Amino acid sequence: MNPVTFFGFMRGSILEPAEPVLRHLPQKTPHPAAWLIVLLCLTFAATAVRGDVTVSGIDGELRRNVLTYLNLDEVLCSADPARVRYRFSGAESEIQNALRPFGYYEPKITGTLEEPDDDCWQAHFEVDPGEPVMIRELTVAVQGEGESFAPFRSVLAASPLAKGAQLRHDDYEALKSRLLITAREYGFFQARLEANELRVDPPAHSAAVRLVLDSGPRYRFGELSVDGEILSKELLLRYVEFEEGAPFEQRELRKLHNDLIRGDYFSNVDVRTVTRDNEIADVVLHLEEGRRVRYGVGVGFGTDTGLVVRGDLVQRRVNKAGHRLEVDAEVSAARQNLTLDYRIPGRRPQNDWYSLYTGVNREDTEAIDSIAWKFGVRENRFHTINWSSTPFAELVVEEFIQDGETSRKLSLVPGWGVNYITANAPSRPTQGLRLRMEVAAASKEVLSDASFLRFAFNGKTILPFSQRGRLLLRGNVGYMLTNDFDRVPPTWRFFAGGDRSVRGYDYNSLGPLDEEGKAIGGTRQLTGTVEGDWRFFDRWSGAIFADAGNVGEEDLLDDLPWSVGFGVRWYSPVGPIRADIAFPQTGSTDVRLHISMGPDL
Repeated sequence: MNPVTFFGFMRGSILEPAEPVLRHLPQKTPHPAAWLIVLLCLTFAATAVRGDVTVSGIDGELRRNVLTYLNLDEVLCSADPARVRYRFSGAESEIQNALRPFGYYEPKITGTLEEPDDDCWQAHFEVDPGEPVMIRELTVAVQGEGESFAPFRSVLAASPLAKGAQLRHDDYEALKSRLLITAREYGFFQARLEANELRVDPPAHSAAVRLVLDSGPRYRFGELSVDGEILSKELLLRYVEFEEGAPFEQRELRKLHNDLIRGDYFSNVDVRTVTRDNEIADVVLHLEEGRRVRYGVGVGFGTDTGLVVRGDLVQRRVNKAGHRLEVDAEVSAARQNLTLDYRIPGRRPQNDWYSLYTGVNREDTEAIDSIAWKFGVRENRFHTINWSSTPFAELVVEEFIQDGETSRKLSLVPGWGVNYITANAPSRPTQGLRLRMEVAAASKEVLSDASFLRFAFNGKTILPFSQRGRLLLRGNVGYMLTNDFDRVPPTWRFFAGGDRSVRGYDYNSLGPLDEEGKAIGGTRQLTGTVEGDWRFFDRWSGAIFADAGNVGEEDLLDDLPWSVGFGVRWYSPVGPIRADIAFPQTGSTDVRLHISMGPDL
């Protein structure tokens, strides 16, 4: 038998049967007429029974590939006997073809066909794959400018093709594919396979592999052109993180595409390359403008606030410089606020924003009655996908009632916030972490009625403890240095109690009280939660928890308020909705129901 030479892609490299098509059908309620069609199909299927084909002597991927190749497996019991025998006669060749991708070229196959008069035909194949073909000669290399290029060397090093290893066609095809993909990824647009040969000598059970890529030259980034005048080119260039003349990398274009999409200006972004002489690849952006104005209205509910109606309006592009205007409003019995936020793209607009904002916030609860006007500026800077920081300066004019007297205080507060968040799922993460730290200060010497230095830290982590269970840990720590606490506006004080603090107690009700029995907040805060969550249905879970915490001026651990309770969670299409029953263990003896909405982290 002569050696066999294979070029390019082989049918035998398809190792797995396709997934059932029905798995990808949309889940819709069938029309009544569809039931009749289904019934007819089932009736037909009852008469369209296929024959029985069995294979022994091999298992795993070998057996799966053999069954995929066998055309006999498709023949019905009602088929003409001549058709069955014809398909049976070709089965040996099909089994040989199915085994070759795994390096088995000389299998021994014994087939039997039974055709009883009163029953369906049956076929059985006993397969001995024989001795596999081994790689005796191997030449895989990259020539040209990419010969010493690290990504090519990594592809070659990761390939399972090795002298003395068993031949597998899929390994050969995978190496060829990865070399060509790497060439395109890094701008070797003239790359071609100088050698693409797999020679097999079945009697000798040996194979010779020769796969050589001529990389050609590596292209460099050329000029950037923009089709469309939605944003200024100066702003678009700030999205670009590669320089003209730099070596080409496809991932830079993918990142540019994703950053422009996330910028929320465009309905469609198309990034293309146009190659020209001197190994230059120009970049062409085709941009289509999205809706400039977006608005939304939502309704929520929380025990702390009651019924909440929220609305927002966003003008995504005020001008070609990419400025953006956001208006947010929230109205409930306990709180009302309105905020206007004017955003300006930063030096890296995909990561940095500057915000000029103003707003008014009214809060009227059993703990506090205040109204505050705020004016501020901040920078939102994303250092990584998880880490962000927010330096800010905020001027607050707040009017509030304390000890039966109305006070109006002014504070100019610069500060810095740092945030970290990660989660393994958006709706119900089983593992995640959220951290926030903020430092802020004010001085009587600079537009403030009180001097203070304020530090706040809060964090939450979610840990899995079984396939359906989670452990949620939450903590808040706050500390303020001041000699003028009574003059510090409530906006900057610490409070505790309520749905997202210490359940079992009224919203912001813990800590020191004024003459009217209302909480006035404190300079220190310490709260914590331990919660176990167990999912018993796809969108439902139950929880048990223990909360503890307080605010004040002195030792917070003395007579620490704490509570225990249980609840249910519904992971609705608009986010988690929680209902908890909490039993306070110190102070109040009233059992409280808490209902809240919002993400787990």
